[in-house]
Amino acid sequence: MRALVITALLCAGCGLFKKDDATGTGNTCVDDPTTGITVRPSDVKMRPGDRLTFDFEIRSKMGSATAEASISAGTLERAGSNAVALTAPPVPGTYQLVVSRIGCPMDTGSATITVEPILSLGKAPGVQPVPTGVAWSPDGSTVAASGRGGVWLFRADGSFLDSAKLPHQGRTSVTYSPDGAYLVVGGDLEERSWVLETNGLKPWTKLGVNRGSAGALFSKDGTELLLHEGDRLRGYSMATGAMRDIGPIGPGPQTMGRLKHGPLGSVLVTVPGELRELSTGRRLARWGSAIAISPDAKWVLTSSGLQLPFIEQGIAATGLAGGFSADLSRDGTLLATGGTGGVNVLRNEGATLVGVGGAVLNAPGPVLDVAWSPDGSKLAIAGSTRLQILTRQQLGL
Repeated sequence: MRALVITALLCAGCGLFKKDDATGTGNTCVDDPTTGITVRPSDVKMRPGDRLTFDFEIRSKMGSATAEASISAGTLERAGSNAVALTAPPVPGTYQLVVSRIGCPMDTGSATITVEPILSLGKAPGVQPVPTGVAWSPDGSTVAASGRGGVWLFRADGSFLDSAKLPHQGRTSVTYSPDGAYLVVGGDLEERSWVLETNGLKPWTKLGVNRGSAGALFSKDGTELLLHEGDRLRGYSMATGAMRDIGPIGPGPQTMGRLKHGPLGSVLVTVPGELRELSTGRRLARWGSAIAISPDAKWVLTSSGLQLPFIEQGIAATGLAGGFSADLSRDGTLLATGGTGGVNVLRNEGATLVGVGGAVLNAPGPVLDVAWSPDGSKLAIAGSTRLQILTRQQLGL
């Protein structure tokens, strides 16, 4: 992996532009010899995705030395005139953060970073959690449900498959990578997002700074993981471990948010409701909250009802009740919404939504998340008291 280099200017005597002494040799390393390079901390242990700031100092006889920092993996960002922030690479191993003097590459100082693998999280108790997030695998063979203390895998018929413990204590979201190889559980406001290998639910890395990652979503090609971290939207490269800042989010309610794909290369942030262009981070539209948006951008579902996406104007819908969650079928024809004690299904007719089905659940609790299977034949429901999977027939379709 190509080394990433960040240059920081350190001027002890503000002599950056001094002329050489009359007796000087013209060789910077000889005329102004380095007296010391210090990197702090010098020896640390990190885990994949962790972020840590390193301070460095370079000293020379005349005080005119400048330095550059580099590492063979991970991501370096400037954190001040004499500091860099390192996001640890995803692959465990031992790495050297090297600070070298510009023009005198043999004059170096370094810090040793040991990236330790994330060990097994253990099995989560029980097989019927009270889930707050739900997602289908891309091939429709499994359903993932996340909730307080863990993530659970079920077969498409609802039978238990596997589970893993997680430290989350609040509401969570869960999503699969497009190839089905990874699961990401987005934590509450005090926890990080965990990336797990689907096979065995082994932890791959944990991500998130700035009060944790409330929502997480893979890009459509699977190369990037989008994270809603506090008041920022960020992108994490699955290949290099690099983190990019997409833009600020908010201000808005400090409650559980989710990320959903929007039309034409955008992403919908549900709390606060914003539509962001991923390539530039530009905000295309904003609402107090949003639950879903149509693939053709003809409507957006907010907590107050159905609206035109770029105009504060309500549009027609029948059979639509206030809800906590929503999901569009993959072909964009059916919208499922989850409310208190049940779900509604509406047919997307472009400028209107028409109620065509639904179900009342035995438990009266709120439906916090819903997800259509890839072929649209089943609806997975998170909330109430347990995970439920309903067929089209059970939904009255």
